[in-house]
Amino acid sequence: MDAVIVLANLMSSRAVLNKESRQRLELAAELFFQTRASCIVTSGWAYRSDCPVPIAEAMKRHLLKSYKLRAANVLDECTARDTVGDAVFTRLNVVEERKWKNLLIVTSDYHVERTAEIFNFVYAGSVKVSVAGAKTTLAQSRLDSELKSLDAFRRTFQGIEPGNISQIYIRMMQSHPFYNGEVYK
Repeated sequence: MDAVIVLANLMSSRAVLNKESRQRLELAAELFFQTRASCIVTSGWAYRSDCPVPIAEAMKRHLLKSYKLRAANVLDECTARDTVGDAVFTRLNVVEERKWKNLLIVTSDYHVERTAEIFNFVYAGSVKVSVAGAKTTLAQSRLDSELKSLDAFRRTFQGIEPGNISQIYIRMMQSHPFYNGEVYK
């Protein structure tokens, strides 16, 4: 295993991670040590208007403090605004540069299917992707939301060749509301 990439959930205005983010980090740290990966990558932007800290940075701090990891073993990628961005920006800004070929993505259990489809689409042909989910209490509304989001992902990237990062990036910047200016500037 080259690296474990852990996706963010939420944090407070004081950059305190919520329970779900902490559960994901706990699983990521456990898998990091089990697989002897070289690195954990945290992903997520400064999404709170009342907090300048990117959630990826808050997650990195938590890993360093709680699991006694060396700073050299934890990278933060602070660009992504959602799961698609997690896949695209970790590939462009971290994984390709390091020539990693085997990744383990950590998220929550209800989010595994969508995460696997997105990361396998973005990384197709270049990297082996596995996904693990931290156990949560599932709510039907969460599962319904996941299905709606997966459908939106499929519609947005329809006609794009899996793994073609240039086409994927352009489509994301043109058509994804989190990146094209519709929702965020």
